[in-house]
Amino acid sequence: MLNTIPNEVARGMIFATGESTSKQPDDAGTNDDEGLEDVVRDEQDYLRSRLRNELGREPTDEELSEWQRQHTEGY
Repeated sequence: MLNTIPNEVARGMIFATGESTSKQPDDAGTNDDEGLEDVVRDEQDYLRSRLRNELGREPTDEELSEWQRQHTEGY
């Protein structure tokens, strides 16, 4: 016997996970490049903050680059 999920539950699961089958553009009008730039900026801010806490001072650009290299070499 096949188990089915009621439509209301299935829709709730989609909303809870944020998954959607439609590929509509954002209502705000942002494009993918702006979203990617935001992600990169957030990652850089996180890394700078993490190294600042570890070093007890503001990290240099060389230290940031070296940390990224060490943690991404295996990929």
